[in-house]
Amino acid sequence: MLRKRYDRINLSEVEEKNAVDKGGEIVIHFSKNDDDNYLLIIGDNGVGVPESFDFKSAKSLGISLVHTLVYRQLKGEIEIDRSCGTEFKIIF
Repeated sequence: MLRKRYDRINLSEVEEKNAVDKGGEIVIHFSKNDDDNYLLIIGDNGVGVPESFDFKSAKSLGISLVHTLVYRQLKGEIEIDRSCGTEFKIIF
């Protein structure tokens, strides 16, 4: 019988890396605009992503999936605000 090995996540380590215990905030907002577009905002007030980060050419699977979903399937757009942490604004 084969057994799968699952790595355990040390929650205190995750919390420390993500500033949860330092008063960090996560924002999720979803609404419909006056022009019948939908707006999804996901952000946090952490250290943010570097200015050099370009989600259009990112190699990670997660960012690639989001890019494909928003641009190809929803015919939407993504804006990034780095003024206070990172905020992704998805309009579709």
